[in-house]
This record gives sequence, structure tokens and C-alpha cells, in this order.
Amino acid sequence: MSAEWQQDLYYHPKRRLSARLFAGYFLVNSRRNAGTVSDNLARGSFALNPQGFNDYRFDQLFFGRSDNQGIWAQQVSQNEGGFKNAFGAPYRTQIGNSNNFILALNLRADLPFRLPLGLPIKPWFDLGYYDDATPAGQNLLLRDQLLWSGGLMLSVLDGRFEVYFPLVQAKPLRDVYADYANGNYARRITWSIRLDRLRLADMIERNVN
Repeated sequence: MSAEWQQDLYYHPKRRLSARLFAGYFLVNSRRNAGTVSDNLARGSFALNPQGFNDYRFDQLFFGRSDNQGIWAQQVSQNEGGFKNAFGAPYRTQIGNSNNFILALNLRADLPFRLPLGLPIKPWFDLGYYDDATPAGQNLLLRDQLLWSGGLMLSVLDGRFEVYFPLVQAKPLRDVYADYANGNYARRITWSIRLDRLRLADMIERNVN
């Protein structure tokens, strides 16, 4: 069971703060308390950091669905937890995925001023909690499962294509980055594409008008 709420709050006629709240909970899950590493996360577990390997139903287009390195592995999805961090399948048992429940809040805002050349840059901030109900998560503290991350994004085509530049994050995320990125900031940069927003009829109508 999951629920999603979205709201745009305008602080200026043409500038807004966008908020998204997501909650997901398994009413029934035979692997909620799985005890082995291989069973810790069943296919379809909720994810704060949704990537290609989480999309077991193939609902979305991922150019490198099974990639663990390279630009295609840095594609993220803006559903479920909506975090902008990408670590790949090898880290699925370490952070952000749950067979029990997750909560997430995603914020993004228009800048109060126009940038040179009209660059479409926005600040973003994600806050989320994932519950690890497995034996491996019994000793985890609140601070271990409460994640946050923020930075700047380049958003074009009305949000259909976005590139994310993380600047700050909670310690658990920093620890994973230290191993995954190994000091290479380029590996922290992620991106998303939303083909569901590419409505051909709307694009034609805009060009005609």
C-alpha cells in the first residue's frame, strides 16, 4: 500500500516551492523479517533511492537498468522515496531499501531571482526514513535510517529531464559515497528522464500556438 501527495506553493506569481510526500507500507510481506543477506530485500521492496534494479515491473525506461558503473548507472527515478542518490544494486542491502515501510518528503524550489542566460537551476532537498525490519537492522538507530540529502538541479523541458548535483547529505549517505564514489564527485551526479510527461499532443499544440 502506498500514497503520494503533491502540492505547489507559490511565493511569487511565477515562482514556487514544490512539495511531495510519499508513504509506503507492506500490509503483508513474507520476507519482511528475512534473515539471510540474499533474502534481506525482496524484489519490489520500497526504495528511498529508486533505480533500475528496483523497477522489477519495468514500469519506467532505464538505459542501464542493470549497470553498476558509468553514466547509465547514475539514472534515478522520481517515484517512491524520490531521493537523487544512485549507488547501484551492490549496495541494495546497505541503505535506503525496506521490506516494511518508508516515508519521504521531497522539496524543490524556484530561485527568487533570474540567473544569467536564464539557467534553469533549482535547489532541492530530500528527507526520508526507511525501516529495516530484518535481523541486520535490529541494532540500527534512528539516525542510521533517517536520511536527508540536498543540492542543486538543472531542470529542462518542464522537468522532463533533470540533472542533480548533491551538495550535502546525512552521514549514512556520506559513508556509502566514500566507498562508491571514492572521492570522484562526478560519480555522485545523477539524472532522471520522465517520458510520461512527454505528451506529443501538448508539444504540437505549443509549437502551433
